[in-house]
Amino acid sequence: MVRSGMSHLPSGSGGRRQDHFTEALALVLLLAGCSSSASSSATQSDAGSTPADAEATPGDASGACASPPYVIHVVDYFTGAPVDATVTVDGSPAGTSLCLADGVHPIAVSASGYATHNDAIQVPGGAQSRTVQLVSVTPSLAHWLALVNSDRAANGAGALALDNGLMIAAWEHAADMGLVGYVSHWDPQGFAPTTRALMLGAMVMPAENVAAGTDTYVAAEQAFMAERSMLPNQSPNDCATNDDLAGHYCDLVWPSHNVLGLAIADVPQSPYVNYYDQEFGDLYAYYDTTVIGPEPKAGASAPLMLIPGPGQTFSSEFVQTMPAPTAISVATLNADPVCASACPAGDLVFPTGNTPLTATGPTAYTPTLSPGEIVFVELSTSVQTFFGAASVYAAFWESGTTTPTGYGASSVSYRVQ
Repeated sequence: MVRSGMSHLPSGSGGRRQDHFTEALALVLLLAGCSSSASSSATQSDAGSTPADAEATPGDASGACASPPYVIHVVDYFTGAPVDATVTVDGSPAGTSLCLADGVHPIAVSASGYATHNDAIQVPGGAQSRTVQLVSVTPSLAHWLALVNSDRAANGAGALALDNGLMIAAWEHAADMGLVGYVSHWDPQGFAPTTRALMLGAMVMPAENVAAGTDTYVAAEQAFMAERSMLPNQSPNDCATNDDLAGHYCDLVWPSHNVLGLAIADVPQSPYVNYYDQEFGDLYAYYDTTVIGPEPKAGASAPLMLIPGPGQTFSSEFVQTMPAPTAISVATLNADPVCASACPAGDLVFPTGNTPLTATGPTAYTPTLSPGEIVFVELSTSVQTFFGAASVYAAFWESGTTTPTGYGASSVSYRVQ
């Protein structure tokens, strides 16, 4: 087993660490020398889908909407087939006659056999029609989720729910590692897990565990959890000050995590064949991911509002900027999988300045996008999360709010074990 690591957190958010961007992302667990198992494979669409669209209609309670209906089309992430889904708005079921008042309304799109898509509708301001791509949860992923939650319960932490945005981030990175031939938290585009997840549509920054080469996700999970023995008191309480000694374990048992993305990618012609990814998030606030388009122009103007989730109170809001990442060669990634020294400037360092927007409540912010720069908007709430007080980040870049195409071919399979 080869392991190396580092950890870091957002500046200005008040948490376990104050000097860097994110947390315990960079412990690559590479279980080398294992061959592929003979287990069967199935594509992500194994969980069946039934054609249907779900609609939510904003306006007043009478059913006469002040603006055109917000229509949500739900499809399978891998096949594009329509999925019969349920939409809730502000915690309540949303029918086609439901109308919403002006403001930001958290939504959840769920379907049997799929991860839940968490988002929000900003009225006015967001897109009036959106397509939600749900990631299917195969039996192996469902079992892995149960295993994670069992490990968390044994270490005093609450259960996690599968978040669709983090599922996409996990899958894209696991498949990309196999297809391109590297094992690292950074990718050849130059994105760290944090920014990559936001660019792929997640609402929270993840802490990431990665493994490659072992025959099963169970073995990867056991290796992650075995790091508990490296802590001074072999206790989850040590993670507050010693997460650098047991980053995978601390990611798994950190109490404030409430959402998770999981991926198992089998890439037979790759160096390690089997690739595993866990993305942990703290979802305590919301924003409408459609307010700024997927490829906003420099100088784009679009008011963005972030709101606390149920039971949370507003703490503060900041805007930050960071140079866009630069490409990293596969050779560099494999030689320095945690980007401790060899990676170029860019997504290595979180922006040094935190410009406060407001300290009293959500306010509309219009990002000013400059060439070669990523803009982050951070909402902090009353909860102390894995990332300090920060609960949600929005990230926008003139080159697109998603990473370039070429990630995760749908022909790569999830393994049913």
